[in-house]
Amino acid sequence: MDKNNLIKKYTNGEITVVWQPSKCIHSENCEKNNPDVFKPQDRPWIKLENSSTEKIIETISKCPSGALSYYRTEEGHFKLYLEYIAKISVLVLGIAYASGFLVVITFLDQYGIRETGTEFFRLKYIYIGLFSLVFPGASAALAVGLNAARVLPEFNTPAWTPLVDWFRRRWSPSQNRVEEPTSTESNTDNHGLPLPSKIVFCFLILDSFLILAFAHPGYYSRHHLLIEMLYASAVLILLVRPVFGQLFHGRAAVVIRWVLALVSLLISVLIVKDIDFQTMIKERIYDYLFLVLLFGLLVFTLTMRRLTSLDSGDRRAKILLRCVILSFIYLFTVFSFAHTVYNHIPAEKGGGDFTAMPDARICFMAAEKNSIPPEIANNEGVGFACSVPLKIIEETSSVVFVARSDDRGSFSYKEAPVPAVLWRSGQYRPMVFGLNKTAIASIMLSNKNVIQSGVAKDYPVLQRRQK
Repeated sequence: MDKNNLIKKYTNGEITVVWQPSKCIHSENCEKNNPDVFKPQDRPWIKLENSSTEKIIETISKCPSGALSYYRTEEGHFKLYLEYIAKISVLVLGIAYASGFLVVITFLDQYGIRETGTEFFRLKYIYIGLFSLVFPGASAALAVGLNAARVLPEFNTPAWTPLVDWFRRRWSPSQNRVEEPTSTESNTDNHGLPLPSKIVFCFLILDSFLILAFAHPGYYSRHHLLIEMLYASAVLILLVRPVFGQLFHGRAAVVIRWVLALVSLLISVLIVKDIDFQTMIKERIYDYLFLVLLFGLLVFTLTMRRLTSLDSGDRRAKILLRCVILSFIYLFTVFSFAHTVYNHIPAEKGGGDFTAMPDARICFMAAEKNSIPPEIANNEGVGFACSVPLKIIEETSSVVFVARSDDRGSFSYKEAPVPAVLWRSGQYRPMVFGLNKTAIASIMLSNKNVIQSGVAKDYPVLQRRQK
């Protein structure tokens, strides 16, 4: 056997280490950095079971001659993907929690409520934070994807292949020119869905997000037929090739897909037409969208400038500076979300839009009658003291913050028939009262003068009374 071509391989199941003796210059870096694994006196001299995979990879990366290299096995790739997914999930949830916390306390500060800032562990923060992450995250992902397509000719992103193809032709026409498709299936790539199918699923995802974020309770039941039709179009467009391939192929399949895509567009518009986007625009939601666009452009610009020519110290400094800049812009988007978008998320979903929220009547035991603020008191019956109709603004473990449902300040009924619309727009903020939960006997929620429910489970006074 030719010693110059001799190659030896060692594996631990996750990676396979490749040693080429002809390239080795015997610098002893491997033995010095990881003596438990690399033992030249033993046979075999590489014992991967004596160290972690990460440390072995770190040692191999310091080999000056390239005699040592490695590649991941299928099991190693799977484990690496799981680690990446776990790390990214923790990172996203952490950012979402911090974003949601900032959004909620910023919004409540407009109502003069600051006590909620002391309660750090609430699922509401993650829920709202995920909503605030959607648009900045999407713009950043698009920017990174386009940059990857520009830099790497072999990079393929099935989710937006036509856009990537255009981007490559515009930025690198000589290296990344895309040949025109010769088949009649011109809208299909080899690794993903046809373009019409992607459009349908984009409509499906967008409508689902808008309904989850901005639709009031009952919206889904009123539009369930249209939503089911959108689901059906998504299923049909997937079945064009596997089920109806014998009947429809070539240009006919393309036409059918595009027809289904246009039908999906029409259905999507009908589904979300009752969401008041016009009011959102009037109430400055475009400020938030502008910051999202700025964030995406900044991500695109910063990722376009590669740092490979710098040494490690300068590279770290540049990366840190970029992260700081992006963090500040993202922070501005979070505060903008709190002042604009959050006002249009229904209060029933944890948002700041109280226009459709049921009125509440809070009743106290007779012994607590004197604790009721006179502005909200409305004595009825014997032994109980109840409030006028109220909106529950926020709730903590010990306090319920409420405002009168008819609090419109100096505005007349004609000018503001629904006071909560004034609250949402920021033209007027109601007077907020904090009520101690230990003094509350019951809370009745009503909608259109119909009593819907009794009281929440966490009111100990009511539980004792019911017993």
